[in-house]
Amino acid sequence: MTAKVKASIHAAEAGISVIITSGYAAENIIKVLQGQRIGTLFHKDAHKWAPVKGVDAREMAVAARDCSGRLQALSLEERKQILLKIADALEANKREIRIENEADVAEVQEEGYEKSLIARLVLKDEKLAEGLILEKTSSSLGVLLIVFESRPDALVQIASLAILSGNGLLL
Repeated sequence: MTAKVKASIHAAEAGISVIITSGYAAENIIKVLQGQRIGTLFHKDAHKWAPVKGVDAREMAVAARDCSGRLQALSLEERKQILLKIADALEANKREIRIENEADVAEVQEEGYEKSLIARLVLKDEKLAEGLILEKTSSSLGVLLIVFESRPDALVQIASLAILSGNGLLL
């Protein structure tokens, strides 16, 4: 879990909002989209926010759309620079990420998770940022809603694609 939190912090610092919630309860995704405050929100300006009564799915989608507009206003080169900063942060924190991932793996092994689930959690060096080839082949959609399984490399890959393509992102 710590690896997910650190990845979320890095994504938030790059302007990508992230909510971490349990993927084992299928209804959690629906609850988040309905605006229920479950899970943990990571956002670069969260420290400036005043407490709110709640944010519904529409408000999250509108905010993601606004962020998409800001990303689309950046040049492709500026978006690539954002990605390079994310890659640099991953590289600079590779040791800590590895340690936290190993702790996460050990925890789920102790809890008796299936071997196939544990294998997805194991972070291999090539999964961090190496070998990631991004190519813009179409125009921006605006906002992407992505439901993904909890693999440590998925957040980086999805956020990178959203940034490069100029899309807002709801995870």
